[in-house]
Formats: sequence, structure tokens, C-alpha cells
Amino acid sequence: MRRTGLAVALLAIMTAPTVAQPRPAPHYAPILEQVCLPLLKGGSVDQAAANARPLAFAQNARNATMVTLARDESFSLTVGPAFCYLTLSPAAPPQFVAVERELRAWLPRLGRYWASGIESDAILGVRARKYRAGGFTVTLEEQVDEYGRRLNLTMGP
Repeated sequence: MRRTGLAVALLAIMTAPTVAQPRPAPHYAPILEQVCLPLLKGGSVDQAAANARPLAFAQNARNATMVTLARDESFSLTVGPAFCYLTLSPAAPPQFVAVERELRAWLPRLGRYWASGIESDAILGVRARKYRAGGFTVTLEEQVDEYGRRLNLTMGP
């Protein structure tokens, strides 16, 4: 009797509909290291776009000064003179914290860093934190509106 109960419980667990888990946030540190830093240290936009290709980014759009690249339909990178802008959309709530942890582990490579408090505006649906290290400013921002949740990271001088 006991085995039958365990078998039924196991069968119920195995056949229960699964809840979709949010995908983990992509790793930002390799992108910052290989694409953004060389650009911000005087590299060209074309070189930054070339550096993004081995990271599975493909060119999506281009104008006179900027290039937009995408890894898939939800993760894009725009590089321009003196800035890198990454967008993950849609994003899950835990991804802000995951990217924040990754930044705190990566930023010491640039030297001592400073982090602001988390600024949030519930009415506008935004929370953000700024970091400053090695002469660069990194802003991590989460936006929630009628179109969904987006995670934006900007790196510039």
C-alpha cells in the first residue's frame, strides 16, 4: 500500500504541467570586457561590432555613427561613439539582481568602484543603480510598463 502511494505521488509529479522558468540573464561581463571597453578606450564602432560577432551577435541595423547588433530577438547591443547600450526584453524580476551581482564581481577589474543606491520610481516603473569605475559609468536600469519588463545596461565615459 505504501509503495502504491509513493508510485502515485511520483507519477503525479512527473505528469504535472511544468511552470515555465524564466531564462537566466545572459552574461554581461564578456560583452563589457570584449566590446565596450575597447570601444570606450578609443576603439571604433566598426571594431566594436567585429568584437561582438564571436559573442554570437549579428548586425541588425546601422547608421552613420551607430551599429545595433542582436543575439536573438530578446537581447540587443547598440554601440556608438563613446557608449554601449545593452537591452534584454522581456526580462524577469530576478535578472536585475543577477546582473547586479555580475557587475559587482567584474567592476573591480577596472579599479576601485562606487555604486549608488537603488533609485526607484514606482509610478514610472523604473529602478536603477549607477556604478563608476576606472573612468567609466555603468547604469543598470529595469523598466516595467504596459509592454513588459526590460533590463537596460549603459556603459559610457
